[in-house]
Amino acid sequence: MSLISAYLVLAVGLLALLYLVALPKLFHVKRGQGLLARFGRWARTIGSGQRRRTAAGTDPRDYGFVGYKRYLWLGWGNFVRNLALIMVAILLTGTTLGLAINRPMRYVTTLSQLAEFVVPPTYDPITVTDLNRLHETVPSGDKLNPLTNPPADSKEIAERWRKEMKQLAPRKWELRIKGPQSGEEEIIVFWVPPGYSPTNGKTYNVIEFLHGYPGSPYGVTNALDFENTLVQAQEDGTIPPTIAVIPEDNLRARPPLCADVEGDVQASTWLALDVPKITRILFPNTTDERRGWLVTGNSSGAYCAGRLGILYGDVFGEIAILSGYDQPQLGPWQDPRYSTFKENTLSQMIHDKRPWPVRMYVYGASLDTDSAQLVRNISHSHMRSGDYFKFQVTARGGHNWDTWRIEMPNIYRWWGEELKQTSDQVAHTPPRVEGALLSAQQAPFFSIMGWGNILFFAALSVVLLGWTNGRVPALLKPSIYRLPTSSPRSPYYRAPRAVAPEYLPELRARSYYSRWLRAFCWQSLTWACCLFTLALVFNRSGQFFTSYEEIYEALSGLVHHVIVKIQTGKIVAGV
Repeated sequence: MSLISAYLVLAVGLLALLYLVALPKLFHVKRGQGLLARFGRWARTIGSGQRRRTAAGTDPRDYGFVGYKRYLWLGWGNFVRNLALIMVAILLTGTTLGLAINRPMRYVTTLSQLAEFVVPPTYDPITVTDLNRLHETVPSGDKLNPLTNPPADSKEIAERWRKEMKQLAPRKWELRIKGPQSGEEEIIVFWVPPGYSPTNGKTYNVIEFLHGYPGSPYGVTNALDFENTLVQAQEDGTIPPTIAVIPEDNLRARPPLCADVEGDVQASTWLALDVPKITRILFPNTTDERRGWLVTGNSSGAYCAGRLGILYGDVFGEIAILSGYDQPQLGPWQDPRYSTFKENTLSQMIHDKRPWPVRMYVYGASLDTDSAQLVRNISHSHMRSGDYFKFQVTARGGHNWDTWRIEMPNIYRWWGEELKQTSDQVAHTPPRVEGALLSAQQAPFFSIMGWGNILFFAALSVVLLGWTNGRVPALLKPSIYRLPTSSPRSPYYRAPRAVAPEYLPELRARSYYSRWLRAFCWQSLTWACCLFTLALVFNRSGQFFTSYEEIYEALSGLVHHVIVKIQTGKIVAGV
């Protein structure tokens, strides 16, 4: 069992224990001791001038300032305790859901990665060493960069590597390998279409997909539904036979730095030279023409795909960006004070002189402001002969896998049309831009991303917290048989008395279990509302879902995927 699976089991167990045993019992307090009940009685006595007498004929305020503060403090203590229990339930529930989502996609695998994602560390300035490729590299024509060519003994190397590969699913393998030029050791996931064979006489194109941060290569093929969309695109002739390669681009378990850094990671060499070379060794019938290599990605992986596609045009013939951004936003180059920030801005790199044309598909959504701004900035860049930009900005869609899965068939169609053109046609065509530009928009006030929706559920959560604080103890009190007592010396002393006749029908109608169930329902409704409010805030910050329909479609796809895996007996992490 992996560490994440162990955390998931522990969180589910603690949550079940809290709800079934601890939470209802710990809510068990004296009737009328809640903050709202005490405040209401105190307010009524102030307004009417009357004093509420205890059985001993005294009033808490007769005991002076300290005694009255203690009287109110009991209400605050109950409220704080109940609130703390609700917060613990929310924390456990959120942790359980987060671990369940993390398990198939493996966004993070250690607690240190999670801590670095939540609280990013401070970074020192870095020196990027691969930007000079735009000024020093000589294009190698239609062929891939010679640095990606397999060596003479590639067959022996391939046999040795195949023994180290781990099969994750039919036609899907994982290989941990050290890059021959970068020296970086990371994971690569390979996916091949049905009927693939290195000796079937076919030549296969390659899609190199770069995932976002946090993330891992394991869940990409399922999230983008390669088994249906990519297979269908090949069967209907939209694109030629194609394999997919998903390398780890968050090198050394850190935020993506898809560049060669002096004295640090050699990420661009790993992604743009090592990964293609390893792929060509393992799959010898992949194409050696750069137009047959598409680099694409989502989120931060989309930014890296854009950067690598521009810098390594002698390896990747086409680029596709899914909800990317223009300027570095993660890692040590995100600080605008450093020169690396401007130098690695995609629109600026397109504007600068380069030895090859850029053929790029850019997808964004108007409510995903970073992706919409990327499209606008690129449209204002200086373009050169042979450049072609296809912009696809939709009014619907957010920063989520379901949106990207729906968009992938459009990328396949665009790439298929690109492959029909000859190199001479591409080189001598004037700059071309297609697609309408939609400006970045603010979410409507009462939409799922709007402040109106968030404020409404926040207010509802506060009301439910107050109601639960008073209602649950009343449901679980033992005073339905006998009122609680305290020390005779206490000003709150009440002598025990038998239950009043008017309570007898209620006593007969409600059993302990029915009252416990009602209390449980109130508690569940309260924590669910609080958790949903926090989820709305999180969703607005990340612009993940822009409508409830998107959430429904994402959940429907997830449920369908789980059902299929259960039926086929493939509930395995990463499969």
